[in-house]
Amino acid sequence: MKAPRSSVHKRGAHQRIRGKCKRKRSPVHKRRAHQRTRGKYKRTGNFCLDTTNKTVKDACVDMLKSGTRQLRYRLKKKYFDGVPANEVTTTSPVSSMTDEQWGKLVKMWSSPKHKEICLLNQHSREKVQFNHRRGSRCYIAQLHALRDKYKDEDPTPLELFKEFHSSQKTGFISEPVQKAIDHMEAMMDNPVEEGQEPPSTESAVREVVRSNTFLRVVGISPKKRSRVSRSCQFQDLTWELYLEKVRSDELRETIEQQNLQLADLRKISVEATEARRTTTAQLEALRKEATQKAEMIQSFRMVLGVEGQVHPSPLVSE
Repeated sequence: MKAPRSSVHKRGAHQRIRGKCKRKRSPVHKRRAHQRTRGKYKRTGNFCLDTTNKTVKDACVDMLKSGTRQLRYRLKKKYFDGVPANEVTTTSPVSSMTDEQWGKLVKMWSSPKHKEICLLNQHSREKVQFNHRRGSRCYIAQLHALRDKYKDEDPTPLELFKEFHSSQKTGFISEPVQKAIDHMEAMMDNPVEEGQEPPSTESAVREVVRSNTFLRVVGISPKKRSRVSRSCQFQDLTWELYLEKVRSDELRETIEQQNLQLADLRKISVEATEARRTTTAQLEALRKEATQKAEMIQSFRMVLGVEGQVHPSPLVSE
C-alpha cells in the first residue's frame, strides 16, 4: 500500500512555512554577515508572511513551543537535575530569561505535581518498544524528507520502518527493532500452503508494530485492540487513578494541617480575650478599693478636724 501523498505534501508545506518564517524573522549574526551574498547562503527577495492566516499562526506557535520546550529541557538538565535544592541558582543563568521567569521555572520543577507528571511520562516512555532515531523530527516530516531518496517508487512500510528506527549518522539499529524486522521478514518468507497467498508487507508490519501513529503515517489501518492492549490501557488508568489518589491524600493532609493551625489560632484568640477580661476586672476592683480607701481617709480627716481632701491614686483613677 502506498503512503498517503496528500498528508505528506500538506505536512511538507507546513514544514516549509516554518522554515521560511524562521529565516525571514531571525536576525543574521555579525560573524555570518558575509553569507548574505555568498553561495547557497545568499538571501534573495522577501517572504510575505500573512500573520492573519490560521495555518501561519499555527506554524509559528508550533515552532515557538518546540524551541521553548527544548530550552527548558536543556536548562533543567544543566542547572537543576542532580543539583541540591540549596545550591540551585536563584538568578537566571541565561541572558534571554529574567530572574523572575527563572524563579517560576524552578518553582514549577520543584512542585510535587510536576514531579508526578515526570514520573508518569517516564512510566509511559518505558513502555515504548521501538524508539525512532530521527531526533525531534516527526514521522510525517521524515517521510517528506525521504522523497528525494525514493523518487521512482514509493517505499514499502518495512523500508519506512527501517528508515525511521535506524541511526541517522551510523545506521545503527537497536536490538528490539532488529528483532521486529527479522520477525516481519520471517512472516513474509514463511512458506504457505497451496492456494493461499503469502502475507503482505502491510499485514506483517501491522502484526508486529503496535504504534498507531506509525501505521497511519505509512497508510496502514491500525489493528483492532486485543485483550493485551486493553489490559495495558487498564494498567494505565489504574496508575492514573493511583496518582490521583495520592494527590487527593496530600491535599487532604494539607487541609487537615491548616484546620489544626486555625484551631490553635482560635484557641490563642479565646485565651487572649479571657486574659483581657480578667485584667479589666482586676483593674476595676482596684479602682473601687482605692475609691473606698480615699473616702474613708477623708471621713477620718473630717472627724479629726483636718482640712484638705484626699484624692485616689492617679494610677487607679479613671
